[in-house]
Amino acid sequence: MMTKQFDALSLHNLTVDYIRKAPPIEPDNLEHHHVYGGAVEDRGAELSNKLIKATKKRDEAILEASKLKYSMAELEKKLNGLEIYCHSLKSGLEVCSSTSKISVSFS
Repeated sequence: MMTKQFDALSLHNLTVDYIRKAPPIEPDNLEHHHVYGGAVEDRGAELSNKLIKATKKRDEAILEASKLKYSMAELEKKLNGLEIYCHSLKSGLEVCSSTSKISVSFS
């Protein structure tokens, strides 16, 4: 599972990459930045929330897969036990069957 430290690091890396890719703000374009800067921040917050939700869903899926693997291992153990039990019943039936034939032939 991801730790909170790793989540924060991933979020930090995404933010840094986003900032690096953003065009530089020139003085004559400063008013444009103030008008649309909030939209960029909102988009960044939206992406951060999506990342957090996706990470949570992934962690839940990993946990569910782990539980399923454990359940499969338990079922496999039970199946092996049943196979051994059935084999022993079959062997016992064969012994009883052959003993029954022998006692019938002596009568």
